[in-house]
Amino acid sequence: MEGSRIIGSQENRPPATPFANHLLAGLPVAESSRLARGLQAVSLRRGQPLQLVNRWIDWVYFLESGVASAFAGTRDGQIGIAMIGREGVVGATIALPAGRSLYRIVVEVPGRAYRMPTEQFVLGHDCHARVDERHLAQRQIHDRRVLSQHN
Repeated sequence: MEGSRIIGSQENRPPATPFANHLLAGLPVAESSRLARGLQAVSLRRGQPLQLVNRWIDWVYFLESGVASAFAGTRDGQIGIAMIGREGVVGATIALPAGRSLYRIVVEVPGRAYRMPTEQFVLGHDCHARVDERHLAQRQIHDRRVLSQHN
């Protein structure tokens, strides 16, 4: 999304030190090294949208610090359904067939992240296979149940 400020130059890559993001830190070294070549370090500001409803997911964000919130629409407005920090990833639902965001995800607490274009995440790396598609699908079913209680 627009508004992410790239930290340093376009060539800024993750340091050799371990990732703070739990998903990146949990990858095998070879896979982590391969993935790191495609990551851009960015700073995230409060209120910055990372995903918009029914829009193509352009970037996958691995938060290193800060917090983002996911919101889903109801007939009465919006409801917060999830918070994402360094334990998660924003944009991983690109692994599901739709390719579009079901939620609006906004930065609540400023921080920093590594991001990667979704095409590179999906096509260029096997790491997206580590995102459990069944878990994502179950999460969407749960979110829809929560929303149906508010509609």
